[in-house]
Amino acid sequence: MNRTNEITKRLAGTLLCFGLTVGLGGCRHKPQLAPLPPVMSPVALEDIPEPDNLPMVEAAPENQKVYVAGLVKKLESKQDIN
Repeated sequence: MNRTNEITKRLAGTLLCFGLTVGLGGCRHKPQLAPLPPVMSPVALEDIPEPDNLPMVEAAPENQKVYVAGLVKKLESKQDIN
């Protein structure tokens, strides 16, 4: 009878530890956020006015275009060598 009592205590202790581990571990699912309440009253939409002074982009000067084209040709010739 002593042997049966020891097995029962060991089994009960194991089940208790397992139950506490699972129970205290908590839920690992992604938390669900509550949905926002629906808007019941109509809301007026406002028009956004256009700004009066928009920045203007100037065209590149002619000499700068030539300089950039020369740099592009140099880069292309270096890539052909490699």
